[in-house]
Amino acid sequence: MDVEALRRDTPGCAYRTHLDNAGAAFMTRTTLAAVTDHLLLESTVSWTAR
Repeated sequence: MDVEALRRDTPGCAYRTHLDNAGAAFMTRTTLAAVTDHLLLESTVSWTAR
């Protein structure tokens, strides 16, 4: 496992030392993009009650 590459792909690691990984770890750029894309999709979908 290339720890330095993982840190480079995780923006929060540039500014903080994060020790609470059990609760919620920093997201990688890939995960952050997926979550953001999903939230944008949800904001445009109209849900109707059945």
